[in-house]
Amino acid sequence: MNTPAHPLTRRAKATKASTLVFPKFAMGDLIVEDLIDDGTGTVDLLPKAKQGDALKVIVPNWPESVADYIIALTWDEVRLDDIPGAFHSILAAEQADPDFKFELSVPATYWASVAEGEDVRFRLGYDVMPFPDDRWDKGPRRLVRIDREAPGGSDGALAKLQFPKVVEERRRILVSDFTSGLLNTEIKGYVSQQVGDQIMVSMTDGASTVSIGPITVLSAIDATTVQLPLVELQKLADRTPIIFTYQSTDRAGNVSLVSVPHDTLELLLTDIPKLLPVPRVPGFDGKQEPGDPPTRTLNEEDARAGVEVHIPEISDVAVGDEIVVLWGKQRDEPKRVNLIPPPPDPLMILELPYPLTSAETEYGSVAVTYELWRAGSLIGTSDGAATVQVDLRVPGGPDPDPETPEHDDLVPATIKGDSTGQDDKLDPEDVAAGAKVTIDWMGVSAKEILAEGDKLALWWGNQPPHPLDPVTAQEASDQLPIVRAVPAALLGSEPSGQVVMVYAVTRETEPGGPENTSYSPPKMVEVLRADELPGRGDPLPSLEFTNLNGNGAIGREQAERDLPVRIAGYKGMAVDDEIVITVDGKRGFGMPDDPIPGLPETEQSFRLEQHHIDANEVVLTLKRQYAFMICRGYAHVSYTAKNAFGLVLAKFEPTIVSVRRADEDSCPIPTRRD
Repeated sequence: MNTPAHPLTRRAKATKASTLVFPKFAMGDLIVEDLIDDGTGTVDLLPKAKQGDALKVIVPNWPESVADYIIALTWDEVRLDDIPGAFHSILAAEQADPDFKFELSVPATYWASVAEGEDVRFRLGYDVMPFPDDRWDKGPRRLVRIDREAPGGSDGALAKLQFPKVVEERRRILVSDFTSGLLNTEIKGYVSQQVGDQIMVSMTDGASTVSIGPITVLSAIDATTVQLPLVELQKLADRTPIIFTYQSTDRAGNVSLVSVPHDTLELLLTDIPKLLPVPRVPGFDGKQEPGDPPTRTLNEEDARAGVEVHIPEISDVAVGDEIVVLWGKQRDEPKRVNLIPPPPDPLMILELPYPLTSAETEYGSVAVTYELWRAGSLIGTSDGAATVQVDLRVPGGPDPDPETPEHDDLVPATIKGDSTGQDDKLDPEDVAAGAKVTIDWMGVSAKEILAEGDKLALWWGNQPPHPLDPVTAQEASDQLPIVRAVPAALLGSEPSGQVVMVYAVTRETEPGGPENTSYSPPKMVEVLRADELPGRGDPLPSLEFTNLNGNGAIGREQAERDLPVRIAGYKGMAVDDEIVITVDGKRGFGMPDDPIPGLPETEQSFRLEQHHIDANEVVLTLKRQYAFMICRGYAHVSYTAKNAFGLVLAKFEPTIVSVRRADEDSCPIPTRRD
């Protein structure tokens, strides 16, 4: 049987956050506010305007920080723990503020060696010394790019702006050359061309000048399309040679020389406006076309999965145009038109993310429209709207942070073992006996989360959802935390270690109608199963002395040499199990006497090897001194066996010790006889 996907994983597509993973210790990623996107989505570029200043670095506080810990920046793996401003010792008040940000800096001298015309990358990071420990723990790293290489190379290296062949041959720009008010021209590739370069085109008739741009370079090797707007060219004189030039500024701020001028074309121009058809939201906009699903209300699950908006065919649309969808008043990110499919296919199918659709309204109707942008200008809006009915009401109300798959107003559940009563820590006794899970009635914001009839479910690790009893009328009246039993079978279904626990609250949007579900933030629960410990749940065999006298005691003859002992094999005995022996004892054979000086004593630990497993026993000796320290009484010798999951203490069997001479009142250690 296939195990259902974890609920948070199943809906990860609709968020910017990554799929839920088990948490692990990690210092926060450093923040460098002066760095910018290099045009490919990598934020590592230090603008030229900032290259003469020290680089400000922010290290966010992290849960495991401690006062007096030392943070030191690193530059190309050189730790700057002796550079003023590049290291910091955490103060108690700073550590106590989880939102505190440590501000450090790297002096500009560290990249001063980068000469004009060079483009160099350095590795920036930070390490932490958990003082008073003197060892450094490595923190996150990121790249810092110092670009001092201007686009285009030497004077005359930037070629002329290139017009369509028919325009070049005619030597005149006509209205018919424009598509939707734009004339496509090209800038050929140039030296040091980079994605994200910003190109500004200048056009002058000698008396007036207009500029176009910035135009973003989308490829480091291909030509860049420049669309000249008709409305801008109309500001210049007709039948006069126009001088077209351009300059390129890379994202670091390096500016090229001016291109070779293009000065052979004259103008003869007019303008033509256009209208845009209404968008479609198939299955939700009330229209029914062949292949559409039945129309219904858009619910939470639909929104989490992403809402598809179809942009119909638009006459005179051009590659490079951008579509901006409006979900009510919420604006989606611009989407570039990369190709124009043949009719009757829609121009584009865009997916709106959950944070955008959930921000408009929980319940009611939403008008869906779009805008058409070209070269940074709005050139049209849809001639009407598609209407969508939504019901995004969820337990807990609107999610405070829709970027995450869980509902952030829900308080993580607490689980308490029926045997030990510990919170979020289940020992073998709890795994065998079962536990109780507690779900808060109120949310983080002190608003009610639950209501009568709400369905509850528990996700335990990778197991299928476990249904819990729905919320009763009495519980709704009391408004107290909900407590539900969790069976031992479910607790024992996951291996020992950290188990992720999530609960879900499901509510009908209308009686007998669709349901919307909220998922709690995850809680990590420490679980220890007896069957994974040494002994696999059975008691460990007691350590036994193998050389005793006829009275079953350690006498003077047995104590002439070190004392041989044996640990019998136990269930689950494995290579690398760690054994630690502890020696204690009591003097006298009546009531317990005072503690024996020097006892208890813990022997040095050792690990089991294959020959122990093969022999199904561990044979070793203990120091004979122990017998004389006890003198007359009982030896209490036990041991612990530890594996990767935990340790188990073996019980001891008291062993009689009688090594005192009849004519002495103490037990000095006699000379050893080998």
